[in-house]
Amino acid sequence: MTPYFTLYTPTYNRGHLLPRVYTSLLAQDDRDFEWLVIDDGSSDDTEARVQAWAAEAPFPVRYVRQENQGKHMATNRAVELALGQMFVIVDSDDWLAEGALGAIRAAWESIPAAERGRYAGIAGLFLDPGGQPVTRLFPADPCDCSSVDMEYRHGVTGEIAMATRTEVRRQYPFPEHVGRYCMPSLVWNRIAARYLTRYLNTPLQYKEYQEQGITLGGVAKKLRLSPEAFRIRNRELLELGFDLPEKTRSKAMRLWARASFHAGQGFAAQWRELAGTGLRGLWLAQVLKARRDYGRDLGQLTEQGGKP
Repeated sequence: MTPYFTLYTPTYNRGHLLPRVYTSLLAQDDRDFEWLVIDDGSSDDTEARVQAWAAEAPFPVRYVRQENQGKHMATNRAVELALGQMFVIVDSDDWLAEGALGAIRAAWESIPAAERGRYAGIAGLFLDPGGQPVTRLFPADPCDCSSVDMEYRHGVTGEIAMATRTEVRRQYPFPEHVGRYCMPSLVWNRIAARYLTRYLNTPLQYKEYQEQGITLGGVAKKLRLSPEAFRIRNRELLELGFDLPEKTRSKAMRLWARASFHAGQGFAAQWRELAGTGLRGLWLAQVLKARRDYGRDLGQLTEQGGKP
C-alpha cells in the first residue's frame, strides 16, 4: 500500500540534527508515512545514521544521495520519488509537533471530497523551540485563501508549515539552472495562482534556525549566487494576475531590477526586456533605488570577503 504522507528531509552535513527529526517521527500517532531523506552531497555521517534508522524504524525510510546541487534541486528529486498522497517538508533543523500528521489528515478530510481539487493542501504553524509561533496567527481558523493573499492581504509573512498534495507539487517543480539557491515562494506563488490552501492555527512543526542555514543568510549573498531565481520570482509575482497592493508591486519591481543588475543586465537591457509588459512605468519609479541597493550589495559582499 502507498503511504498517506511522504515526509521529506533535505540535508547537507546536518547528520547531528537528524536524530531530533527521527524522534519526532516515532512520536506520531499516525504512522501512515514514509520518510524520504535526500542527502545533497554530505561529507559527514548522515548516510550511516539514516541507514541505521532504516533497519529499525516502524515505517519505511528511504535514503537518496546526490551530488551537491542545492535544496531546490533536492526537492525536485524528492517530489519525483514521493509515494505519498501528501508531501510534507521536514527540514533537518525542524521536527514535527506531536499529533501533527493526524491534524493534517483530519483537516484535509474535513474538506468535502468534491471541493478538494481546488486546494493545494493544509498549512499550520511553526513554533520556535520555546513553543512560540514564528509568525503571527492566521486571521481565521480555518482560513481558506491562496498563499499570496495570506502574505500580502492578511500580512502573515515568514515560514509556514505546509502539507501539499504531491500531484500539485509535481505540477510546479523548481526551475533548474538558476544557480545555487531558489526561494520557495517562487513555487508557492505559481501554486497560489490556481489553488487555495486551508490554514489552521494548529502547531505542526518546530524550527530552530541554524547560523549557517539558508534562511539566516544575507539577501546580498543569495542575489549574487542566484540572480536569475530572483528575476523569475519577482517578474512572475507582477504578471500572474494577483491583486497586489501597490507597495508590494513596487517592492517586487525593485527587487527584479536589483537582481537584474547582479545578472549583468544594465539599464538598457532591462528597459528592452520589459517592452510590451506594461511594467515600464513601475520600473522607472524603482530602478534608481534598485541600483543603489545593488551598490550596497557589492559593498556588503566585499566586507564579508565575498567576490563582488
